[in-house]
Amino acid sequence: MSELEYTIKKYKRSKHMRIRVLAGGRVVVSTPWRMPRFLVEQFVANQSSWIAGARAKMLNVVPAQRAGSRTEYNQHKKEALWVFTVRLLELNAHYQFSYKRVSIRNQKTRWGSCSKSGTLSFSYRLLFVSPEVRDYVLVHELCHTREMNHSKKFWSLVALTTPNYKLLRRKLFKLATTTP
Repeated sequence: MSELEYTIKKYKRSKHMRIRVLAGGRVVVSTPWRMPRFLVEQFVANQSSWIAGARAKMLNVVPAQRAGSRTEYNQHKKEALWVFTVRLLELNAHYQFSYKRVSIRNQKTRWGSCSKSGTLSFSYRLLFVSPEVRDYVLVHELCHTREMNHSKKFWSLVALTTPNYKLLRRKLFKLATTTP
């Protein structure tokens, strides 16, 4: 494989290296904060055939604008808060988990998140995805109020109301390469 260009993003909380191929074929390698460069290069070299296949699929995908304008965000924030809050109440009827509040944000890299204090935050752009994918994200974050990890126990909780979560997760991943 010829010299592959990629971007390295270092994260203090990361424990593993990860490779993402984004729309347009851009390659991003996420690493723990203090990961030596030679280990990153070795990891990328070992994954070169996978990267080549993933890039071939993503080269013709046109990247969308990742962050919406402040105006667009303000236009949809109240609607998103209402829609997501109502739907969370319906989905939580099964779980009966407690959470502190719901927050709508103009997040650039995440569809949703759950803080340790119990705040569920969602990108307003979830308004524009299919209801089943939206429900998956809402359930995913709701289950983080009980399990703040991605263990088997966490996925079992998600599967209680979203048994096809693996399929929905793949759909969300395809969306995530161009938005959110």
